[in-house]
Amino acid sequence: MALYLLGLWGGIAACCSFLLTKFMIRINIQDVPNNRSSHLKVTPKSGGIAVAVPFLGALFLYNTFFAFSLPFVIPILIASIIIVIMGIWDDMKGLSWRVRLGFQGGVALFIVGLGLYFKTLFLPYFGIVPLGIWGGVLSGLGMVAFMNFYNFMDGLNGLTIGSTLIGLFFYGIIILCLNFENQSSLTFFCIFFLILTLLPVFFFNFPHGKIFLGDAGSQFLGLILFLIGVIGTSEFPETFQENGQEMAGISPFLIPLLFFNFIFDGLLTLILRALRGRKIWEADRNHLFHMLLDKEISAQGVSYIHFVFFIIQGIVAFYFTFYVPLRFFIGGIGLIFILYIFYAYWLLQKPQLKRDFHA
Repeated sequence: MALYLLGLWGGIAACCSFLLTKFMIRINIQDVPNNRSSHLKVTPKSGGIAVAVPFLGALFLYNTFFAFSLPFVIPILIASIIIVIMGIWDDMKGLSWRVRLGFQGGVALFIVGLGLYFKTLFLPYFGIVPLGIWGGVLSGLGMVAFMNFYNFMDGLNGLTIGSTLIGLFFYGIIILCLNFENQSSLTFFCIFFLILTLLPVFFFNFPHGKIFLGDAGSQFLGLILFLIGVIGTSEFPETFQENGQEMAGISPFLIPLLFFNFIFDGLLTLILRALRGRKIWEADRNHLFHMLLDKEISAQGVSYIHFVFFIIQGIVAFYFTFYVPLRFFIGGIGLIFILYIFYAYWLLQKPQLKRDFHA
């Protein structure tokens, strides 16, 4: 796709996102504060619609006029629409965790059943390992987990959208460095348009919280980011050259590394709930960003701290993609994991101060 046309469509998508955001603020699907909230006033929570609608519209139009090597665009559109509708329903009426999990599991089965999942993995001392049926199982579970972790983390102005923008920026840079001339890459298209449709919502969301993503937006982002990761491994696979040297590609570990903060926080929260005898599906204030707030750090400051973590993750991901043999890419996750272990230990060991805070 010509760069000027890509820019034109991107500008239109961004404008649509901006106008939709203002429209959704006026519609005012309300988020009423409770004891877990980081805001004190009723706030519109339908910002995710302003991301999903222009992004999916652009993806549909792009697929209509340009042929991709991957036959997965229509299934992605269908799955995304289902999740967005479910999220809107949840935002307006509230759904039980069983209903949400049922929708998420159904979408994951639909996607995996059509063959969109991780097929191989590059591991130390083993080389390229075919995953077979386990690739589908792990991809399905990862898809559901990513949607839920994103939903967990959508609790503070700017945190989710700003962090996502940083992760997407580094993913886009990696894709461009792998193949700058491949402007018809579905992976790059999704990254480019997702950034442009997120930016207007981020403008209204941070730092003053005029609108939130809502369940529709957070779960849509979790789904589409995971799928972009899967598509990237298909378009830019990890391979050996004829001389036996490894050729840089997209590892299945790349998306988990770029967004490891959310994965670690989500898993740790579930573990803490279980250890404390609570139901793991019931929301609470045990997330790491809540612990930072309890230490008298401002909501805006907490978001900036997460932005720094995402920048670190992006730098590590870039380095391990291009400067470390691909079979050792998992070492990047290990490095970041150690960082978060120390971070969590510090938060859990220090005494916490209970207070009211403002978003």
